[in-house]
Amino acid sequence: MTTSNLLQSTQDLVTASHALLLDLPLATARQAWGLNQEKEATETTWEVYDASVQAATAAIDALYHTPRFSDMVSSTINQLLRWRQMNTAVTSVLWINLWQTLGLPTAAEVEALGDHLRALEACLPQSVQDSPARVSRPQLRSAKFSMHGSAAAERRKGGARKERAAA
Repeated sequence: MTTSNLLQSTQDLVTASHALLLDLPLATARQAWGLNQEKEATETTWEVYDASVQAATAAIDALYHTPRFSDMVSSTINQLLRWRQMNTAVTSVLWINLWQTLGLPTAAEVEALGDHLRALEACLPQSVQDSPARVSRPQLRSAKFSMHGSAAAERRKGGARKERAAA
């Protein structure tokens, strides 16, 4: 810190303490006794504010220019980046294992399925694509499909109906 910066910081600190410890209490007391108007107290309050902001700014500037502070910030950032790398690695390993355990498809598999469906749709004749669907959307949403396909489930239901009808 240079001599001029030290002198300026000292002056800012003296000004802030003088305004805070002498001027503000006197202005408030004068206003309470009715010796002056609220304007003087307000001006004194703003002077205290300005002086304290200048002193705080000078102190923070002096702190930022110290080598210890820059070393501390540098090491903190390095540690945070290492922590982030480790966290990312652990999270990816856990998600991959969870994803595989649950048997969920990967993004590439879902994309390949979408491509396959678009290719199948392109193969359909235009007349089939334009025809209305036989089943409404609410019926599709309420339908219960087994893991082995809906056709097998329908065959089982149809066989059970035939047995009931015969009985």
